[in-house]
Amino acid sequence: MTLSLEELPPELLAQLIVHCENAQTLLRIALTCKRLNHFIQTDGFRVFVQTRFPSFQTPPLWKDAAHSLTTWSRNWDRKAFIARYIEPFRPGQNVSNWNLSHQRRQTMGYQPVIDSYEEFGGGNWSSRKEVLAWGGGAELILRLKWTGDEAKRKRKGQRGRLRQGAIDHHHHVHEWITYHEKDMAEGRDDITATNLIRPHQRLDDGSEHVIVGRASGRLDRVAVAAQGPKHNIVARYITNGRPVRSATVNDSPAPLIAACLADSIVALYAAVSQGDSQRPLSEVSAIPPGRPGRTWSSRFLRQDRLAVGRGPSGQPLLVYGIREAGFSERPIWKYEVDARGGESTSEGRTSENDAPSTGSTSIYPIAPISPSSVAGGAEGDLFLSGGYDGNIRLHDSRSPASSAIFFMDPVDNSAIYSLLPFGQERFAAGASRHAMIKVFDLRMPGGRMYHASNLDACDTGSPLKSTGIEAYQPHRPCCNYHFQAKEIRSNYNMYLRTRSDSPVYSLSSPSPFSPTFYAGIEGAVAQFDVVSAMDPYPDTLFTNKWKTSEHKQPGVMAWWDPRLSAMNLRLYEQVMGKATMKTQKPLSPMLRYPNHRKGWDERWDS
Repeated sequence: MTLSLEELPPELLAQLIVHCENAQTLLRIALTCKRLNHFIQTDGFRVFVQTRFPSFQTPPLWKDAAHSLTTWSRNWDRKAFIARYIEPFRPGQNVSNWNLSHQRRQTMGYQPVIDSYEEFGGGNWSSRKEVLAWGGGAELILRLKWTGDEAKRKRKGQRGRLRQGAIDHHHHVHEWITYHEKDMAEGRDDITATNLIRPHQRLDDGSEHVIVGRASGRLDRVAVAAQGPKHNIVARYITNGRPVRSATVNDSPAPLIAACLADSIVALYAAVSQGDSQRPLSEVSAIPPGRPGRTWSSRFLRQDRLAVGRGPSGQPLLVYGIREAGFSERPIWKYEVDARGGESTSEGRTSENDAPSTGSTSIYPIAPISPSSVAGGAEGDLFLSGGYDGNIRLHDSRSPASSAIFFMDPVDNSAIYSLLPFGQERFAAGASRHAMIKVFDLRMPGGRMYHASNLDACDTGSPLKSTGIEAYQPHRPCCNYHFQAKEIRSNYNMYLRTRSDSPVYSLSSPSPFSPTFYAGIEGAVAQFDVVSAMDPYPDTLFTNKWKTSEHKQPGVMAWWDPRLSAMNLRLYEQVMGKATMKTQKPLSPMLRYPNHRKGWDERWDS
């Protein structure tokens, strides 16, 4: 018996959705009949999101998630960014002198250490609260942002009390907070670690709790609020005056803090516990006595596993287990580099002798990668590390090899200071010079399952060469454009507009699928919105319905850049041989950017 499409059981319809390459196909299926429309709305978009974006854990708002993630992926592929330096909106005042006038006595600007998160509210995709925090010298700066229905409630609850500039051109509501202690001095007491305690890790007392580490050896948990009680120190963590090099907090409901103290010590603290002064639960020395080098960073791979970057060393990356009594006595893994900075074997259950390898480097940032529902794996199995040698390594703790994949820039080999993964699709790396952000395509098995180029027409003027085995390649691209988009990694470097040859000290995103991420350079923080000014259907976070109804055709500048603060980024692709620099065109008041290159955002010069 032959069944029509609308008569198929839900299990078979779900199998069909797995093979749909884009969300437009689902919408067309939904238009055929009421039954299929009901299936697409209730299950179809869920299957599509979980199949095409397996490494993202989104709220169960499946239709909105499909729209947002496909738009986000397309904008990354087309290199569509609107970047600007962020600052409190006060006429004639910016973050470089806003409560930071004492920074002028410093020969260098502050080095921002950034953290951020977002939480959903209101029952729809655009209703969120985002918290951004960074250390500006000896001061702690926070920005709270509400969007969608959360912003409407905030505006309604504080009608007439919101400061000038608190509402931006997308109707997001902003509040700024600074925390500065009287006796803190610039340079000596600069903030070296900033970690926001997430909502599920603390009581809801109306304050944001931040773990703040300083160069002078202070490590505190601070509660700050825009309204209500005065800012106060909730807990102090005893460091015995040792400088805090870095700190990290795990994601457990009962969070732990791992702090790198002085040159060799890694200390473990309970972040939320009774008492004003907290002693370390455990300490370990990551540098054996008499050996050169120091600890640079630490990062929880999961609740019971901590990675530590150190160097210079032939074994610059250690992984410690965390048990009830504290750290494991010895590292459970030591990753080695060879003389070429390449692959070597990793040790398990290593001995205490730290025999030097034939190669040597220092590991600075470490970033775990979320597991994929398609490729499998557990939290903490995969993580990235960036080194002084300019190389980035993808490590798999299940493999005996030191690194599973090796990423290097053939044009620039500057050290890597920061890393930010976006699921298993791509990651950004902050370089040590030129205010440069490097973007790498991961292309891992089970990581990249969606390609926005499927929606583009074939390039008939550039057909793909015949290989003679097309019959055995049913999914082979039909033209060079689609082949390049699907089969070739697109890695590139972006430059921020800055007056100094600054490193990118830190990178942060509120969530792996957020259309916004932040970069900290000397004396400033830049916001990158992964969005195209020419997209008629952008992410709902950026949709400006109020302006659309009042002005039927709002100008690009009025919509995206009313304060004329958007940067014109520069970019070149990481290819051997001649690298051509491209520059973004200014946001034009007209909705036209003629003669742009196919597969690129309209703002890039052709």
